[in-house]
Amino acid sequence: MPKATKEVAPGTAAIQFDTRPSKRKLQEWRQGYLFLLPAVVILGIFIGIAAIFVVYLSFHKVNLFTDSYTFMGLENYLRLFTDETARKALTNTLSFSVVVVPCQTIIALIIANVLSSKIRGKYFFRTVYFLPTLTSSSALTIIFMFMFSVTGPINMMLIRAGILPAGCGFFPFR
Repeated sequence: MPKATKEVAPGTAAIQFDTRPSKRKLQEWRQGYLFLLPAVVILGIFIGIAAIFVVYLSFHKVNLFTDSYTFMGLENYLRLFTDETARKALTNTLSFSVVVVPCQTIIALIIANVLSSKIRGKYFFRTVYFLPTLTSSSALTIIFMFMFSVTGPINMMLIRAGILPAGCGFFPFR
């Protein structure tokens, strides 16, 4: 509870409260910010630096084959309005954002609402809806088990290159 101060202006009977946070509240805030610090640092590194690099690249003509960056100034931005490819890309992005994203969101909300309601067979529909997630991970597991088995193509290639001894698997599954 805030403490009442003793200083009251002459002619007023109102009680004034001290609005400074307590030591405990300051300690909780400090602790909260310390918990947030790793996430902020990671976001700063992976998003902040990438955003700065994108702005840097937008003022340059980049050739990835020769690894050369030629400063262009605002010419790239001016070319946006005259380049047919850029105009088509912006049109496609806008139509995707206006049509596909809202439709996907509405359909997903309808499916989520139906699957959380009290309908008969909702567990069956949940299973059918989730099944592609399971089957794709199962298929990937089988593919990687084949590729990295003792007689699989990756181990055979490493054995023929002399990197692995014969009969040894890089990632053996038994």
